[in-house]
Amino acid sequence: MSIQNERFTVIFNTKGSNVLSIGVPDEPAANVVLTPAVIESNNNYNTVTYNVNWLSILPTKYKKFQCQFVFKSNKFEHGDDNITKHIIGFIDMNIGRTNIYDGLQMSNNIGYILPRATTASELNDLYYSSTTNDNNDFWIDYPTNNQITITLNKLDGKEKIEKMTQYHLYLTLTGILDNEIDKSN
Repeated sequence: MSIQNERFTVIFNTKGSNVLSIGVPDEPAANVVLTPAVIESNNNYNTVTYNVNWLSILPTKYKKFQCQFVFKSNKFEHGDDNITKHIIGFIDMNIGRTNIYDGLQMSNNIGYILPRATTASELNDLYYSSTTNDNNDFWIDYPTNNQITITLNKLDGKEKIEKMTQYHLYLTLTGILDNEIDKSN
């Protein structure tokens, strides 16, 4: 299938005006009042809920989208640890009742994020990133929920990445028309 339809990019930025809540360890996100000082001083962005008005971004002529993402965090402080002590994580994107497919099954896990050193000689200056080459494409149905929660988990899926700094996640959605959807799946 050759996809040459319209592409749309949604930017999830932890400093954005569409942030609804930031998870704080041992405290429900709903209890945090998002003042500029709280957003600036928070040192853990591993769970962030965003408000996205999908109807203002995506045309309803598409019922399904092929997706890719790029992720980059700010450099983070980690004491005397070096890159070998930080593990690969993955991004969980909860869009409510909207279906996300990773090519084999329904899943909220859209891909991996990798710890990287800022330079080869500075193994203690780390950030997380992921490019379109690091993960496969995934597919979503037209989103029906405007509240999107992005959670950055450790690879075991049981724990969140600790001390996650602010980040940008660029989500590119390519619309797929009904007549282009493979009905055999």
